[in-house]
Amino acid sequence: MDASKILLVICAFALIVCLTLCITTLSVLRNAVAENGTLQSDANTLVGELTSCVEQLNEYIDTSDSIEVSVGTDTKGTTDGGFCLRDTNGTVGIYTSDGYLVKLLDVSVSTLPPAAREALAKGITVGSWEELISLIQDYTA
Repeated sequence: MDASKILLVICAFALIVCLTLCITTLSVLRNAVAENGTLQSDANTLVGELTSCVEQLNEYIDTSDSIEVSVGTDTKGTTDGGFCLRDTNGTVGIYTSDGYLVKLLDVSVSTLPPAAREALAKGITVGSWEELISLIQDYTA
């Protein structure tokens, strides 16, 4: 075997190794691109879910801008003159006599009878816990 044949075999072997490396590299790149597309799709899905959660949180924050008032255990009445129920952005809101929002009820004013809607638009004042609880039960039943 002369030197030219040995050189030809070495070059052929080197060419096969280079082709194998190129094919392997292209396969890895193709898989990386496919995985990147999958990751991008998953990321878009997660961003969509996160956006939805943020919107729900913003709605919750917008509808529950209330000041929690700690109230004693006296159920005969309040020392500050009672409570007032009013239409607050389409839902029933409970306010102290000082005008502080205590709670938004999960009751849409539009589902109530017209007389109740009119009364809530003006504000319904109650002087005791019993009256307040009775009215809340009427609206939530």
